[in-house]
Amino acid sequence: MDSLNMNAVKTTFFQSETTFKIIDLNCHFTEKLVNSETIKFWPKSCVTVCGDLYLVGDTNVSSARLGQIFHRLEYLHGNLKIENTKYTTLSFLSKLRNFDCFTEKFIITGNPSLYNMDGIKNLHTYAPCLWTVYNNSKLDMQKFTETWSNGWSSDLYAYGNLKDPACKNEHITPEALPYYQNCSFINGTTQGVLKITRVGPNDDLSGLLKLKSVSGNIEVYQTNLQNLSFMNNFQSHVGERFQPYNITNIHDNQWLTRLGWDSLTHLDPDDYGYTINIQDNHPDFCLSTAELQVFAEHSVAFYAQEAVLCKELTRKDGQKVCNLEPLSIMDGDCQHVIGVLEINSDNEKDVGKLKKMTNLYGSLTIDGTEKLTDLKFLANLRQIATLKTGGYPLLRILNNKMIGNVTLPKMKTAPFPIMESLYIQIDGNSKEIFKNRRECLLFQAQTKTPIKYNGKSCGDIIIGNNRFLKSLDHIKALRAPSCVWRIINNPILNVSAYIASREQAIELIEYGNFEIIRQSESCNNVSITSDSHLKYYTNCTEIHGLIITNVSEAADMSGFLLMKTLFGTIEIHGTGLHNLSFMSNMKIHNASQGRNLENATHIHNNPNLKRLGWDSLEVLGLWSYNAYPFNMEKNHPDFCLTTNEIQVFAEFGAYYSALEAYICRDLNRKDGQNVCHFGDLATMESNCQHVIGDVLINSDNENYVDKLGNMTNIYGTLKIESTEKLLDLSFLSKFHQIATLVVNGPPPVQILSNKKLQNVTFSKMKNHPFPLPYSSSTYEIRISGNSEEIFKNRRECMKVQVSFDIDVKYNGRRCAVLPKADGANGEDYGDWDLIG
Repeated sequence: MDSLNMNAVKTTFFQSETTFKIIDLNCHFTEKLVNSETIKFWPKSCVTVCGDLYLVGDTNVSSARLGQIFHRLEYLHGNLKIENTKYTTLSFLSKLRNFDCFTEKFIITGNPSLYNMDGIKNLHTYAPCLWTVYNNSKLDMQKFTETWSNGWSSDLYAYGNLKDPACKNEHITPEALPYYQNCSFINGTTQGVLKITRVGPNDDLSGLLKLKSVSGNIEVYQTNLQNLSFMNNFQSHVGERFQPYNITNIHDNQWLTRLGWDSLTHLDPDDYGYTINIQDNHPDFCLSTAELQVFAEHSVAFYAQEAVLCKELTRKDGQKVCNLEPLSIMDGDCQHVIGVLEINSDNEKDVGKLKKMTNLYGSLTIDGTEKLTDLKFLANLRQIATLKTGGYPLLRILNNKMIGNVTLPKMKTAPFPIMESLYIQIDGNSKEIFKNRRECLLFQAQTKTPIKYNGKSCGDIIIGNNRFLKSLDHIKALRAPSCVWRIINNPILNVSAYIASREQAIELIEYGNFEIIRQSESCNNVSITSDSHLKYYTNCTEIHGLIITNVSEAADMSGFLLMKTLFGTIEIHGTGLHNLSFMSNMKIHNASQGRNLENATHIHNNPNLKRLGWDSLEVLGLWSYNAYPFNMEKNHPDFCLTTNEIQVFAEFGAYYSALEAYICRDLNRKDGQNVCHFGDLATMESNCQHVIGDVLINSDNENYVDKLGNMTNIYGTLKIESTEKLLDLSFLSKFHQIATLVVNGPPPVQILSNKKLQNVTFSKMKNHPFPLPYSSSTYEIRISGNSEEIFKNRRECMKVQVSFDIDVKYNGRRCAVLPKADGANGEDYGDWDLIG
């Protein structure tokens, strides 16, 4: 049976801090299976063991004997599989408390005598971990899950056992489908709940027709389905505790053109809202008006949205749908209208045709009318939604001659989707629409959307860029409970004194004022959503949280040149920027205070962006789980990172969820260090510190290896192969980092088939090769086929492994299987610790 391909999931996860425990080198188990022959190699005195625990077939080891061997085992860093054995219980693992599940391999299958798993009911596995338990004919998994202490944080894939959990963590696969129990309600843990994968149109999914409600994540991926109409009675989806993940995740279904969820009416978000990801399905994938309506009514957030609106004009509820036509000929009973609706002096006489319109799928502009006095013809309008992002606001009222009253009494939700730049634009009308702030705020509350009235916000009080303003005492009694106060860039204004003097608290955003300039120039929650916002950010040396979107290529970003430290997350998207050199003086990015649950740095969908320009960056403050996750995708095809930027990302162990970038070809660095492209060693300069390219040393160029004596960093791979004279690697005495932007390429370092090489050390290596992939069979140091014995014992091999912080494969075997050094015992390796 093929196990579920969890790598298909678009969400990127990071291991818990406790995953990275320091493990004594004698606490490694390198055998492929545990049996009567290999059990003698198990480090039975160790509490924490790094290695795989595979019990497969007839092990010739009794349960009692395993209990003796594993009596101290509490932490396992590796994979766990119990398959086709005769064991009746798992009591021999009763001391095991923590399991990494690094590659999501936790499998218990085909054990005909196994009737009880209580021995591991207190076992904690770090997310994401898939407990795969199937075809154990005497095992009552229903009973096990009732007292399963780890259930909240793991995913469960169970079928074909004596009893399986009813309607909990359902995985719909070809193997599990025959055991599906035709649930009307499904719930489960934070990791799974309902997953559908590897099924197609020939599989009988009719059992899902009874499904009406799901509490938890839904994921449909890598199927051959054309639609999900087998869930067309699905009515309610509740999100619970799914902070880092998409509540609905529909991706990588090459034939999927629609959902078919036209009964869905209720979404109950968790504390972080309701997120949905629709990505990499059929190019014609579409959402119906009913589906878009319910997503809009519940203000869902799209992580990715690759969908168009379906062309069908029928709905399950019978409500009438129309494509927008000239108002003069359009039916007057349309409730749902699809199109970009523009009302002007040419068609204003026909607006009565819109009196029954409740939902508009597109946008609405009322511009240049001559006779309209109000919006009574929109009295039933409840929602404006679109699947097209960017462009103008979805509702605009502009340059009208007689309109003096605007109200939308039935509006239920803000225009959808909700974006940083969301607002309703009312501008240039002849009559005074709002006579006071209260009227503006009333319309804002009615539409659930910020209002821009003649270029100004009705909900904000802005006091900004006043060079000579010293005091606000004259407005200390001003009441404005619904307003956000933005007190910005008033260089001699003491804001603290003003706040202390007020009787009423206010919601305040302030920076660039007197007391901050004297201390540290701190700007909080900086959100730039248009060029016009930039004038308020001219003095920030320290920023807490940064979002930049919708700024043009001509935007003056120079106000950020003073910034040296940034706390929290960075997101830059949907801009016309060519580079981010306005952040060229940023030295520190401390992501540990970030709110973004996906990435510390998220730079995406900037079609002109070719480079960062962050060549002053020196320090990355690590995010949660001791990691710095970043995402750089869908920018200009030539987007590149400099050697300095790659060096910093590598030094701080950054991870990526998407990385679409080249290495910049320019050879200049701000720190003045020398950069060279690798080529002919005979003619290469000898002062190169940073070398770009795959470094190959062989019998043709080994006489010139001293040219690499100053090399500290390689941006590529290193291969030393088939040399005739090299005895050691002393010419790499300064080499301390290797990094590449090639994903899933060859091993970063290979030392192969050398005739006289016998001493391999990398004493200056600072950290593991970059980037660190989530999983890769080639992510290792490979040393093989050399004539001389490179490593005489385990200690020598482990020195190299510790230097690079990744596995070394020596002649196809791991270091831990080599013999110990003479006189070494279990306690002699205390100075040599390894990340397990």
